[in-house]
Amino acid sequence: MKNLARLTRASEQQRLSERSRAITPENCLQDSSCMPFGKYKGTLMQDVPASYLFWLWAEAGKEREVKTCFVAEYIHRNLAALKMEYTDGEW
Repeated sequence: MKNLARLTRASEQQRLSERSRAITPENCLQDSSCMPFGKYKGTLMQDVPASYLFWLWAEAGKEREVKTCFVAEYIHRNLAALKMEYTDGEW
């Protein structure tokens, strides 16, 4: 039982460490970066449909994963272009 508790604690510490990682110019997503997860994993960010990015933007408040934060930051930087490309959503 002690081993399980230790593993759980270590796993939680790793998640907290990853969540606190700052988004910097060196690690932020660019148009030439690949989508890190989801339906379009491996697709260049510039080729991910704006409708999918809108869906992620709307879902971001429900799930606070590091990878979602990096995509949310990408969306925020490209919001003007995404709004023009996908006009059905309330960005």
